This record gives sequence, C-alpha cells and structure tokens, in this order.
Amino acid sequence: MNLNPNAIPANIAKCMPKAVRSLKAETGEELADAADVRDEREMQGTCEAHLRLRGYWPRSDAYLTGRQPERGWYIHLHKAKRNPILLDLLILSHSGEYIEIELKTKTGKLRHNQQVIIGHGGSTRCCRSVEAFMLAVREWEAGYATGGSRTA
Repeated sequence: MNLNPNAIPANIAKCMPKAVRSLKAETGEELADAADVRDEREMQGTCEAHLRLRGYWPRSDAYLTGRQPERGWYIHLHKAKRNPILLDLLILSHSGEYIEIELKTKTGKLRHNQQVIIGHGGSTRCCRSVEAFMLAVREWEAGYATGGSRTA
C-alpha cells in the first residue's frame, strides 16, 4: 500500500490507458512530467517532418554518396542529455549556414548548459511549439538567402 498522499489511487490507475500506466508514474506530478516528455518527443517528430517537407534530409549515408537534398541537412540528437554541448536539432544549409534549436514544450525546463548555449546568442534558439519552430526556420532561411546575418 502506498502511503503517499499525492499517489494516484489504484482504482484510478486501473482505469488509465495501458500506455499511460506504463510510464510508471506514482503521483500526478510525475505523470505530468512523463507526459511532457512524450509530448516533446511528438513535437520533435513533427518538427523533423516539417524539415523533410521543406527539403532537408537527416544526415545519413546519402551524404556520403553525393546525393543532395534540396535545402540541406539536419541532425537530431537523440538522448541529448548525454551530450551537454549540443541542442536537439542542428540544421545545415548547403552554403554552410546553420541554426541550432532546442525543442521544449511550454512547460519544459531548459537545463543549465542549454541556457548557457542559448544565452550566447548567435544561431541558437529555444522553440516551445511547432509553430515557433517553423517560424524560426523560415526566419533563418530568409536571413541567409538574402545575404543577411549569418546567425538566426
């Protein structure tokens, strides 16, 4: 028996979908945190799909064969917590321009190293929605396409 007053009661947990129960959250707060991670992953997938529609490819073996996407490449760091010096997505244009983006939900918290990287400015952004991500990419593309700033 769980004596935690914030624990999710067994009768409620039993009614939750299996996917939610598999998060192994014991309290509502833990469940919200786990759901936030799932939402961030969904957001990341949507942002990657947007990049592919805009003509960017994930950096892969195609890069080594000389095949070229229309606009450039992107690299998505999976398990980024193990890499404290890069943000979630690195997007590269054929002309050498780049933007580095950290994707967070509205309630997601930036780790200290992420705050420092983004705080240095330049070609870094934190986007808290798919719409913000799409706007950041368009602004970045407009900047380098018109010979403007080399940063985002």
